[in-house]
Amino acid sequence: MKQNLIFIICAWLLGLSLMAQTATKPQGEGNESNPYQIANWQNLYWMSQNTDMWDKHYSQTANIEFPADITEWNYSGGC
Repeated sequence: MKQNLIFIICAWLLGLSLMAQTATKPQGEGNESNPYQIANWQNLYWMSQNTDMWDKHYSQTANIEFPADITEWNYSGGC
């Protein structure tokens, strides 16, 4: 019984970590002379959550790698 409870708690915590995507606004102003600087997956996630900003200027500043525990993208856009 105790092992089952520990397993359930661990599975629940793992599930929470998979859903805990954090959108981080990138540096920059989004204009041609000072574009948003996309440096990590949190910046990309911010872009997906702010579809009204897709007409702005962006510059990728680093190679972006996703952590292995991100298996689903929580997209709330309208496309």
